[in-house]
This record gives sequence, C-alpha cells and structure tokens, in this order.
Amino acid sequence: MTDRRSVPAFDPVEDLEETATDSPEKAVIRQFFGRWSARDLDAAFELTDPEGEWWHLTFGQKITLGEWAERVRRNQSLCSDPAVFTLGTMTQEGDRVSVLATMTSTFLDGRTYWNQYHYLIKVRNGRIVWGREFSDPRLSDEAFRDRSGAFWRQ
Repeated sequence: MTDRRSVPAFDPVEDLEETATDSPEKAVIRQFFGRWSARDLDAAFELTDPEGEWWHLTFGQKITLGEWAERVRRNQSLCSDPAVFTLGTMTQEGDRVSVLATMTSTFLDGRTYWNQYHYLIKVRNGRIVWGREFSDPRLSDEAFRDRSGAFWRQ
C-alpha cells in the first residue's frame, strides 16, 4: 500500500461546531473522546454502559462496551502517544448522534497511525449505550498487522 493520507471527510476548522449549544448527548460524546485523547481511559469509559453494545466495521461483530473498552486499552499499550481525536460534524436525531472524526496516534516504534471515522452513537441518561464505528479497514489492517495487541484480532 502506498504511503498516502486520505482526505478527511470534514474540515476541522470550517466544520468546527459551537460547543456551547451542544445537547446533553453531544456533550457526553465530546467528553468521552476528550478523555480518551487525554489517555484517561478510565474516565472515558465511565461515560459508557459496560453492558451496552458496540460494533466495529473491522471486526464485524457485536460486543459489549466493556469488551470494547478492554480492546481499546490493549491497543493503547502499543502506542507511545495517546490516540488524539478531532471531532467534526455532529448530527443528532433523538438519542442517536452521528459523529465524523479523525484520530492520530504514534506507535512505540515511532510510526504514525491516522484514520478517519464515522460513529453512530446512542446516549441515554448521560451514558453511551450503543455504537457503530466505521473507519478505513485498509489503514488499520496495515498499521496493526502482526501486532499481538490489535483489538480486532482478539
């Protein structure tokens, strides 16, 4: 695969949304990704229901949010820098929020990982209870190939 970066699905400056008018659901999602970006995974996953459901395009199965949290923790152990998320457009209908995002991290060997995401997330009573995660599987497969901690391999 060639070393080229995809064009993000959103412009992080032009598509920046005013957070002061966020709904409670959008605020929870911003807090979740903010805490994850600060590598405070315990605080991030306090905003989830461990019995809730998560599905990710790359591993193609439904797992609990508790299982997903453990997979995220294993992946973070492969990185020298935290996964830093930039959130773009957020669109809401009822308790479902659609989120465009990019994420960058650095592996222990110095390689940079970058991908873009579309999340569809349900928030109820201040907690994430359900999610669908779509990203470019070619980028993640290449980045995590032959790495024992890669979350969709376990």
